[in-house]
Amino acid sequence: MKILHKFNETLKAFISRYCNKKYSLYDKLYVSQFYSAIESYIIPHMYNQLKVTAREKSVETRVIALFSPQAKSLEESLKNILNRVVLWDLIFNGKSYLKIVRETDAVSLIPLHNAFLNGIYPFLYYKDISSSEVNINETPYAWLYYKDIICIKLPRELRIEISSLIKALAYYSDNFPLPEFVREELENSIPLDPTIPYELLRICHLQYLFKANKNIGWNSSSFLGDNALEYYKILLFFRFHKFIVQLRSDIYNQINIAIKKCLNDFKSENFIFIDHPVTAEVIDDAIFKLTSGNTSFDDLLKPFANT
Repeated sequence: MKILHKFNETLKAFISRYCNKKYSLYDKLYVSQFYSAIESYIIPHMYNQLKVTAREKSVETRVIALFSPQAKSLEESLKNILNRVVLWDLIFNGKSYLKIVRETDAVSLIPLHNAFLNGIYPFLYYKDISSSEVNINETPYAWLYYKDIICIKLPRELRIEISSLIKALAYYSDNFPLPEFVREELENSIPLDPTIPYELLRICHLQYLFKANKNIGWNSSSFLGDNALEYYKILLFFRFHKFIVQLRSDIYNQINIAIKKCLNDFKSENFIFIDHPVTAEVIDDAIFKLTSGNTSFDDLLKPFANT
């Protein structure tokens, strides 16, 4: 028993350090910007034209109760659960856990933040910090019954792609290829020393960022500026939107799986559907027209207005 206890404590300590390391990445400049950009496209908002509809009214009512009983609409209930934990864990950890809470007249799903979750699925234990009065350090871990846990995760290829980009962005955030005093000058608008090749250093930095982002296409705060042809900036724009469409589809497919496990009296595979004017087909068509060179840039970008 002592050996088992020691192993258990060692495992908890290891995973705690691992989780803290993963989530500390958010404090990096480019990582936080990347997460904010993703969040604005995934979570339903009025300004991103993302609508989510249910298969039927009875399903909508039950899904709202499942995710957020206080919500007045399906979009609001999904926004609440994605805002709280799920999207964060999916981006930074590739997976997220939900706990099924069954009561006499209702079933609900509670997100379990990976930062306070230990163990290896399906053997998990959790530190409940839902109350504002609890002391995190003094709160004990409680074992979770595996049948009450739903694990939703992104496809392996997408997890690897996002993880690689986040690591690169964290590295470039820490290893900005400019001396410390140069960064202070840039941040505080101090006149620059004319003997130092600032422009060359800045271009090198942009090249590093471009190399890290080129597959996904994210253009952080238009970091390319005038250093790239309009063609390549538009191509990156299309790549990023294609990445977003895939990510959004995978996340909502996983949410449908979670719903099905709770509402098992319904036989449908899909309970909620994404409605957005920009689809994978629209993006593929735009990329084809861009590479063929027969359509103006303005016409190519029209379907993406206000997205």
